[in-house]
Amino acid sequence: MRKLFIFLLLFFLFAPAAAGTTVIIDPGHGSPDGGTVGLSGIPEKDYTMAIARDLDAFLGFMGIPRVLTRETDSGVYDGDALTIRQKKVSDLQNRLKLSLETEDPVFLSIHMNASPVSSAAGFQIFYAPSEGSYALGEKMNAVFSSSLPRTRIRPLSPAPKAVFLMRKLSCPALLMEYGYLSNPGESAKLDRASYRKKLAFLTACGLYTYLTNEG
Repeated sequence: MRKLFIFLLLFFLFAPAAAGTTVIIDPGHGSPDGGTVGLSGIPEKDYTMAIARDLDAFLGFMGIPRVLTRETDSGVYDGDALTIRQKKVSDLQNRLKLSLETEDPVFLSIHMNASPVSSAAGFQIFYAPSEGSYALGEKMNAVFSSSLPRTRIRPLSPAPKAVFLMRKLSCPALLMEYGYLSNPGESAKLDRASYRKKLAFLTACGLYTYLTNEG
């Protein structure tokens, strides 16, 4: 990890990122939709927010423009959305709207996984059908594969059609599943701020590599 950090620090100093691109950091869920719940009782929305904040800080260090879809515990639904269903629909529409209002965006949705099988584990990237998404996913997967055990990296896969945002986004977009909160080992790792920061740093490196090559 230290060698990777030093190499990429030098890389950042001499390789400018693609001009004009803004990374949309999307911490999944947000009250009242907490997402899945870790074995320690922490809801997914809190894990995604923590990684998003670290990612925001790393991208700022790299000089990459970025915006978060949400910056608080709450979702981004409209005030006239009353039921939980209405709030979820409004929330997704507003995240999509932000991408349409942002010039030259790259969209990164942060999530955690879960399974009824406690042994299920692994980091996984899903790419949207939009142009540039697969290339972004390849760069991101390469960075994570260089730092995490390969046995913990699941194959890069197309996003399921049922995932609204991935289906609707027209910009390069990824759905990042950082681990299984239903797995005792991964849930314990994700509880550690240092591990979440590592995941955020690797994500920033993947984004920078993609943006530099595209630029």
